[in-house]
This record gives sequence, C-alpha cells and structure tokens, in this order.
Amino acid sequence: MSRSLILQEPTISRGRLFGFAAIVFFSFLLFYLVNAATIPSRFSVDDHLNYAATLALAEQHQLPIIRIDTLEALAPRIQFSNVGATRSLRPPLTYIISAGLYASTESLVKQRAFRVRLGSVLLGALVIGLVFGSAYLLCQHVGLALAAAVVIGLSPRFVILASTNNDDIGAIFSVAALLFASLLVTRSNACVSALFAFAIACGLTLQSKYTAWLCLPWFLFYIAPIVWRQRHKLIRWIPALIMSAIVAGAWWPIWNMYHYGWSDPSGLDNAAAVQMYLTDGVANQRGYWSRGVGLVDLLSGHQSFFGTSLASMVGYLAWIDVSPVAAVYWFYGGVLITAIVFCLYRILFSWDRLASIALGILFTLVGFFVHHNLLRDVQPDGRYLLPALLPMVIILISRMRGTSRSKSWLASLFITLGVGLFSLNYVRVWLHQGVFW
Repeated sequence: MSRSLILQEPTISRGRLFGFAAIVFFSFLLFYLVNAATIPSRFSVDDHLNYAATLALAEQHQLPIIRIDTLEALAPRIQFSNVGATRSLRPPLTYIISAGLYASTESLVKQRAFRVRLGSVLLGALVIGLVFGSAYLLCQHVGLALAAAVVIGLSPRFVILASTNNDDIGAIFSVAALLFASLLVTRSNACVSALFAFAIACGLTLQSKYTAWLCLPWFLFYIAPIVWRQRHKLIRWIPALIMSAIVAGAWWPIWNMYHYGWSDPSGLDNAAAVQMYLTDGVANQRGYWSRGVGLVDLLSGHQSFFGTSLASMVGYLAWIDVSPVAAVYWFYGGVLITAIVFCLYRILFSWDRLASIALGILFTLVGFFVHHNLLRDVQPDGRYLLPALLPMVIILISRMRGTSRSKSWLASLFITLGVGLFSLNYVRVWLHQGVFW
C-alpha cells in the first residue's frame, strides 16, 4: 500500500478536533465578513456581472433558460458583457448560495452590495475549514493544520475572492471538498459514509466553475484503487451514491442537456452560440493566437505572461492602484516552488500518490489556462490556478517530518509569516486608501 494512503489514528479526541475546526471556520468567517463590508462595490470589471447573476436568481427563483430564441424575452433580466458573455450561463453554485443568503438576510442587512457577497464569504470560510481538516488528516498535528489554513486563508488573492461576489470561490470550495472527502475515503478504507461525502463533493463540483471539473478526474483516480478493493461490499450502494451526487449538483449537467441538447452537458456550446450571435461572430477572436502570438512566444516571456499570471495568483490589488509588498510574492512564490520540488521528490522516492495528484492538477490547470489565453481570451489572471494551490500547500506543510516540538516551531513560523505579511499589506493599503482594502 502506498505510504500516502496510510494515515494514523487521531492524536486528539474527535470533540476537540471539531472544536478546533469550528474556531478556524468562525474566525475566518468573521474576517471575511469584515472585508466584505469594507471593500468598495464594483472593484473589478466583472463585479456588476456577478451581481446581476445573483440578483436574477434571487428575484426570479429559477435558473434562466438562455438561448438565441429567448434572448429578446430575457433582455430586461439578464446582463451581458460587451463581448456577449453572461454569468447566468455559468455553473450556478456560488450564485445559488449567494442568492439564497441575499434574500434571507433582507430584513437584517440593508446594504445590497454586502448581502450579495455573503455566499462567497461562507464558501471562503468553508474552504479554510476543509483545508484545516485535510491537513490534519495527513499530519495529525493541529499546529501544522492551522499553519496550512493561515497560509491559504490570508493570501491576498484568496481574501479578495472570499470577500466579493464571484464564481471562482465556488470552484476552490469544490476542490477543497474533493480533497477532504478523498482523504476520508482513503483513511477509512472506503467506508460508506466517506463515499457519500465524496459523492456529494462530486455533485458540488459539477455545478461549480469549469476549473473544478478539470480537477475531478484526478481525485477519482486517487480513490480508485482502494474503492476497487472494496467493490464487492460497495456495489449495492452505487444507486444511492449516484442519487446523492445528482441532488448535490450533478443535476446541473442534466438540466443543460434537457434544455440545450444531449451533446451539451456543460452548457458551453450554447453559451458560445449565444456569444457569437450577440457579437456577430467575433467572440472567439480575442486570444493571443488572433494577434499572431503563439505558445513559443508565451514561453519566451511575451508580455511577462507567466510572471504576471503567477503574481496575480498571489495578490491582486491593481483595482486600487497598489501592489502587495514584495515580501508577499517572495513568500508565496517560495512556498509554491518548494511544494512542486517536494512533490516531485515524494513521487520519485516514495511514490506518494497524493503528491502525483497535486502535480497533475497543477499541470492540468496550467495547460487549460494557456489554451484559453491562446484561443479564447487574453486573461493572464492567476485566479484560475488557485485550486491547485490547496493540495500543494497542504502536502508541503503536512508532510514535514520531525519531533512534535520541531513541528510546532515550523507551524509557528508559517503562521507568523502569514499573519505578518498580511498585516504589512493592511498597513500598505490603509496608508494608500485610508480604509481597509
């Protein structure tokens, strides 16, 4: 059996572990709530599109059926960008949660721009809770698990995504849920309850942004060997597992096939047709390729494509014309590079299957990201790569060896650096803007 599948019994009671996880969740929930209340509205060019998609769900209480033949009737309710795109055709996980919280808090909170962000706030805090749980399952050390939560939860770009209305946070949440559920499956030797958790995570993924879809096969590959060994006792649970996945979110591809055709479970073909119709056929001519720039040019450093993308994955404050302090880029860049090298080491010398999954997710998302920029749209924005950061950071921090005392020192170092660097950003933005963020 692979070393990555052998997980020790918890070193603290289950009650205390849930207590620690609850503290982590509610601490970050409060932190993101404060950010959501103070970040100015329409801080990015896409903010109004996300806002409109959430309001459409909150007011209509149903997903819109957007086809070329329904555009005229939907025009007053659906907002399109200048390139014919609308968030209402995207996977709806974040928007459904945001719309539900928006409507249910109307009597408590009057500020609409804040209420529309509550879904992202909740998902962001859940991500950090799942990161804490996943790291603890791997290392059985509360300090290191907390360090992983702090490093991810206080990265500037993640803070922005967890404090504003967007669909990227839904994809990150789904990947975090897949990671946690897959670790439960391997730790429990594929017990039924863990498989139900994984089925629910799969369903959530299928109504999340497509970057999460790209990660799903890797987690299926990760749990496949242990599930196969237990197949005889699990086969009778297959219908219930499939139904759980459908209820959790796999209904969305079925909904797309019903309304847009059996060959379009993702809805992408219909979205492309609508976009081409609204832009007179020029919607797909905005990538680097249409400008005469190819893959070799990007690899050669054209417009600092990869540098800009990685920098924006760590921090994105350009909307207020101020960048994070340089130490933030050095820290997170160092963590990412070290994690990649560490995963390669684990694969070569220990055949750590989880490390191979983490690298597979990273390379898959990078490949998709480059392909999208070449053929579809020039967006050197590293937020699409953030789902890959979760398993990389968790593996790096959780696999550290040493005595309990040395692990505590390492955890303290990561936590101090994470909090300290974020505090420097706070001071920088406060001096520049006079307000937090």
